[in-house]
Amino acid sequence: MAKDKQTNYRESLFRGQLFEDLLYNLLQKEYGKVYRNVITYGSGAKSTEIDFAATTQSDKYVLIESKAPYTYNTSTIRKAVEQLKSAVDHIPDTKIDRVILALASELPASLMENLLAEGEYFRNKGFAFEVWDSSHIRSLLKKDLGIEVESFSIEEMEKALSSENIQELPPHEAVNLHTHEKSNGRFIARSELESKEYKNVIVVTADFCSYSKFVNASGSDNDLVISVMSRFYEEVSKTIHEHGAVLDKFMGDGVLFYWIVRESFDGVAEVIDSCVGRLIGLSLKLAEEWQEQIDPFVEIKGMRCGGAIGEVLFITEKLSGADSFHAIGDCINVAARLQAKALPNNLAISNVIKTKIFKDDNSFEDISPLELKNIGQIKAWKKSYR
Repeated sequence: MAKDKQTNYRESLFRGQLFEDLLYNLLQKEYGKVYRNVITYGSGAKSTEIDFAATTQSDKYVLIESKAPYTYNTSTIRKAVEQLKSAVDHIPDTKIDRVILALASELPASLMENLLAEGEYFRNKGFAFEVWDSSHIRSLLKKDLGIEVESFSIEEMEKALSSENIQELPPHEAVNLHTHEKSNGRFIARSELESKEYKNVIVVTADFCSYSKFVNASGSDNDLVISVMSRFYEEVSKTIHEHGAVLDKFMGDGVLFYWIVRESFDGVAEVIDSCVGRLIGLSLKLAEEWQEQIDPFVEIKGMRCGGAIGEVLFITEKLSGADSFHAIGDCINVAARLQAKALPNNLAISNVIKTKIFKDDNSFEDISPLELKNIGQIKAWKKSYR
């Protein structure tokens, strides 16, 4: 495949996304209930993100990591296996049915044999390890969805996803794998916003650490920056939406969003925790991919997050036929200042949000007093996600 590095990388990202979309449809047929972009938590609040977790009829998990290399890539596939190992270490063995590595490439018999040998780690824990290569996935697509694909090229997958046999699936529910707390119905949606003041608005700001260093290290490779940041914007938007939050805006490498609580705070902590964990996992994953494409070394740090709660005045308007809004509130400034003070892969929050939302969460550490620019000293807390 005679393509330059930039085009190849950009196409690889798009191809990987299409493969995940197709696999998601297939897993829905195979298992019924499927969670996507799942964060699992270990000791010390360390987390691992995997592509999918499905549930069996016996209420056990099937963990799936997918990769779409154009050819067999030892380091890429080994990294995927390590991702699965890390994920299963965070979940009781009795809750896991099997783990699956799904690949969009064909594997020679000898390489498949070596890869299956990696499964000894999982088998020793009492559950199965399966490798789905392209031939196996193609057979499942034909059996379960009635779709025949010759290969997992971009063209073939776009055609398959537009097939009448592919159902338009609803947005998958955001869920904390350990508690199954869902966001649906707890919060006011963007489409419901009115021009008025709302109480109990949880404000979060976050930024992608080392962004400027990555851009400088990329030199004139604008296609690389566009590819990574396009995926950042898309995945962050999707994660925020799926957790019931309202996205305000992106500010370069930063993002501002809100949860507007309807009534009770019950279960809200789990939703926020799941969203922040996934955003941090996503930023770490993208930073690792970015580092693989450049020569200069940039320390992979992930994301800083700040949170506060209070009253916010929303002013809605129609802008070029689309709904738009502006938000005004002191808690927005507090969240932004806390984010600026946060360590990488940490969430720094005000004392009021700790008291109202996270009162029973002992993983937060008191970092008071914290001096905030133009605000002064406040009582604040932090939680590490790595």
